[in-house]
Amino acid sequence: MIRRIALAVTVVAVLGAALAACGDPSKTITIGALYPQTGPQGTGGTEEMRGVQLAADWANSAGGVHGAHIKLATVDAARAELVPDAMDSLASRGVSIVLGSHGSAISAAAAREATIKKLAFFETGAVGETAPDDSNGTNFFRLAPMGANLGRAAIEFVEDQLSAKLPAHGPLRYGVAYVDDPYGRAVAQGALDTIHERGLVLAGS
Repeated sequence: MIRRIALAVTVVAVLGAALAACGDPSKTITIGALYPQTGPQGTGGTEEMRGVQLAADWANSAGGVHGAHIKLATVDAARAELVPDAMDSLASRGVSIVLGSHGSAISAAAAREATIKKLAFFETGAVGETAPDDSNGTNFFRLAPMGANLGRAAIEFVEDQLSAKLPAHGPLRYGVAYVDDPYGRAVAQGALDTIHERGLVLAGS
């Protein structure tokens, strides 16, 4: 969580500086924060949004960005299908930069909507893969690690660090169990790709 807060601080400060340099420094810089605050992912989304708020508070306590005050425009997007209306709400409030979104399905929808509405969307937490067509390679920026990297790291740890400490009963056989959602599939794909690349034995997935 501390790492995500630090990343959010960096994004808010850098983007705020870019905006402030283009306008009146006495004006408030409004940045969108799109997170699930209710529903199954509400707890995690709320915690992540609080991290972004801490980042904004930290910047403001230090004098803002070039003297401009940072204000967060928050919106609840509990499910992916609610993202279009949430993005519309932020755009209507003059937001051009959005931070979010904690959930991988929500993130993919936010990347699509940001591209359509010509907003810049920075993902601070979700790790599921986002298709290039969702963001056209221009409007979506990821601060969190890719899910595939997490799966890859898990296999590398088992083979490089753990295997030598396990009882020797022949070559290790690997199994990959995952939740069938964007996050789980991304992590699993990274693990499966690494098993294949290293010539390891896959027992099943």
